[in-house]
Amino acid sequence: MVTAEAEKVDITDSEKKIIDQIEYYFSDINLRHDKFMKYQLRENDGWFPLDKLMTFNKLKTLSTDKNVIIDALKKSSNGLIELSECETKLRRIKPLPEYTPEYFKQLNLRTLHLKGFPKDSTFEQLKIFCSQYGEIDSIEMRRRDGNFKGCIMAVFKNQEIADKILATDGLKYNDMELLKENKERYFERKKNFLESIRNKKKNKKSHEEVAIKTEGAIMKITDLSAETKYIQIKTELTKHSKVAFVTAIGESRQCMVRFDEKNGAIQALKALRDQSTKKDEDKTNDGEKKDGDDAKVEDKKDGDDSKVEDKKDGDDAKVEDKKDDDDAKVEDKKEVGNEKDSNVEEKNVKNDDEDLTNEFIVKLCGQNVKVSLVSGEEEKKYWVDFNQSRQQSNIGRSKKNKWQKGKKRHFDNKDNDNGNQEPKKKLAKVEG
Repeated sequence: MVTAEAEKVDITDSEKKIIDQIEYYFSDINLRHDKFMKYQLRENDGWFPLDKLMTFNKLKTLSTDKNVIIDALKKSSNGLIELSECETKLRRIKPLPEYTPEYFKQLNLRTLHLKGFPKDSTFEQLKIFCSQYGEIDSIEMRRRDGNFKGCIMAVFKNQEIADKILATDGLKYNDMELLKENKERYFERKKNFLESIRNKKKNKKSHEEVAIKTEGAIMKITDLSAETKYIQIKTELTKHSKVAFVTAIGESRQCMVRFDEKNGAIQALKALRDQSTKKDEDKTNDGEKKDGDDAKVEDKKDGDDSKVEDKKDGDDAKVEDKKDDDDAKVEDKKEVGNEKDSNVEEKNVKNDDEDLTNEFIVKLCGQNVKVSLVSGEEEKKYWVDFNQSRQQSNIGRSKKNKWQKGKKRHFDNKDNDNGNQEPKKKLAKVEG
């Protein structure tokens, strides 16, 4: 057992650092979350092999000589740990406290969050600064991406020391004033801060309009055959504009087609409507051709009659000239009216896109179907569902990636240990 009295034994600075470091490994703070040490203690009836302890990086920086470490431990007077008779292993003498809510409350009150240190500060400098106010159990240097952030969590021996520092006006480190608060206050402040951010996001989401991802890009098709495949629809419509997605048809016999480009649905609908109109005109022209053959017969008959009429027309020409002068004035008035009609036609062209929201029948995939442009509330609902689906997909993908990474680490460790896997040693972030 380590029973030396500090006042009767000369302890060098290096020996004191070794004692402090080893006693930190067996402290309440470290053993609470150090899985590797707890595993070793459980497997060895509460003892920890000295050889394994000497592999810890922080201790290796102080000494790699087993005899030096043993001699230092024999000079400890804290009564926290003891050496075995064979001096090959150590164990903690004092039992661990019960980690009750009262314990954590008392721990938070004697733990201080101190912020404002230079980012190039060393652990030894911070330890010397905190030690001038009283005995400390541990110091955690808070880091981001491996770099010191300029703040620490210092656990003091008792709450009285922590309260004394909190009561100090203008606590400074090298002329730099520090922010100071106990851990309980730190958690409360962080909780309020995160809650305010969540509320802002919630309010913003509830008030803002759902932004349409691509305008004029959704087409609705109804009266489809149940046997119609989505790839048939995609192939047909891609001739007019690139199709991004076709929803499942199912028993509803309808689907939504999302185009890749802005106004892609409008472009495709106009092309389909023009095709439909052209087919109707072709049918009309076939009827007109038949009427043309009949017209030739009539023209021959009219030619014979025209000779008789010419003589009569000569006499009437003079009368007609006078009549034409009167008609010219009437035509001028008609032209003014035609200009008004052209303005109406231009207005109808502008409203052309709006008419696409009304269903019309076209030939698609060998069948007559109804098509229309999706707009308004129906379009808004489509994009809401689309965004929610993407978010859920991203969450699922993130969970899968995380699981795959964990799976990879598991099998890598298993391969390296040849099936005899031990929990990987975890170096505590907190240093004492």
